[in-house]
Amino acid sequence: MRKMDEMEMSIALQSFRYAYAAGTILLGIYNIYYLIINKNIHLPTLIILNVMLLIQQGIYSYKLENITSGKGLKKLISIMIIVIAVVIIILLVGKNI
Repeated sequence: MRKMDEMEMSIALQSFRYAYAAGTILLGIYNIYYLIINKNIHLPTLIILNVMLLIQQGIYSYKLENITSGKGLKKLISIMIIVIAVVIIILLVGKNI
């Protein structure tokens, strides 16, 4: 298997970005639709949206901090702890609704 050149890598990364953005937007639209129709929040899609966005932000911060100061792992661990805390809070609040 041959290595991708820069142009192929750029095209692949751009397609991943578009797919991620489309998935996030569609999940958001579905969540709004579900809220309007059922007068209720669809918790699984809300959790998926939050986890996707926080993981993306965590990886971005990790890479950026790793390049600039070398403290990327500490930042990534703190963001993952926040992700876990948010998911637990959403689950606890969802059970009480």
